[in-house]
Amino acid sequence: MNVATPAVLNIKDLLSRVDNDRELVSELFFIFKSVFPSHLQRLSAAVSKELPKQVEAESPGLFSCGPRDKPLGRLVEARENMRFKATHDSLTSLFNRGVIVELLGREISRSRRERVPTAILLCDVDNFKPINDSHGHLVGDEVLQEAARRLLLSVRSYDYVGRYGGEEFLIILNNCDPASAPRRAEEIRRSLSDTPVQTSIGPLLVTMSMGVHQTENWGVRTVEELLHQVDLAMYAAKAAGRNRISFTKPENSPNADDVTTTEAEPSVR
Repeated sequence: MNVATPAVLNIKDLLSRVDNDRELVSELFFIFKSVFPSHLQRLSAAVSKELPKQVEAESPGLFSCGPRDKPLGRLVEARENMRFKATHDSLTSLFNRGVIVELLGREISRSRRERVPTAILLCDVDNFKPINDSHGHLVGDEVLQEAARRLLLSVRSYDYVGRYGGEEFLIILNNCDPASAPRRAEEIRRSLSDTPVQTSIGPLLVTMSMGVHQTENWGVRTVEELLHQVDLAMYAAKAAGRNRISFTKPENSPNADDVTTTEAEPSVR
């Protein structure tokens, strides 16, 4: 298939067809960048000449190339903003549900391939509905934002934290051996419960219940099956009184369907 180079592209016709749709133009330029990187400078020059004057007046230098062949700086920034919005939760700026579940699938595949353990933590803010009902949704949002911030600060740079839905957060601890998982889970739980959350109506004591699933000794399971197991553990923690951690048991243990619950210390309940 013969593809025209930027020298013969009719940029004006292209722009008229997309009716100055900036986002679509941005997508076209990034496609072009990946296919014809050596021609990008020529394309940029061609577009600069052919852009309607009113568009150039509104966004001067929109398609110009910067020093050292760093093209389309503003489009790169716009593209990254779009990418961030598509992959992150708008309230907490954590990974959204789709992305965190996809990352879990990748990490499970990697852990099987390299034979290293992974810990999956499902965290749920306790009594979140009463917070919303008593103080309003804006305060509830503040609680979720602060919970997200503390969770992110409590993990390593190569771990993953995402908003799983509502007041639930999913954490993936890479290369987390079974001996370390309980300690790490407790540190993460206490990152929220030990210090009241500062809100617009004053400090609120907020806790969370957590289900923990360790991939060690669980054989080959799908992501959905693993999420189901950690979900059961999290609800077991809720049923046991909240503000605590429940661990799933490996499938080769005597009571594989049971969970082990770790109660919070009295000082942090």
